[in-house]
Amino acid sequence: MFEFIGEIKSLKDVVCDYRYQNYGGKVIVVQGHKDIISFDSESVVLKLKTGALKILGKDLVVSQFSSNTIEVSGKILSVEREGE
Repeated sequence: MFEFIGEIKSLKDVVCDYRYQNYGGKVIVVQGHKDIISFDSESVVLKLKTGALKILGKDLVVSQFSSNTIEVSGKILSVEREGE
């Protein structure tokens, strides 16, 4: 039984290593990122535990940043997961 519980915790770590909330296509908050790979006014690419998260839009600005949370403002057009 205890081995099964350990497997569930391991699976949770893989599946839920990050999350994001898009607020009306104007602001997106991502929790669980590891670093910023690149950013400019049309894209922000974040390093995740596994892979990357690419935010595409227009007039993008990193409005808040901490060790594991980032807020990006602008016109959010899409969010894509890369390299799972």
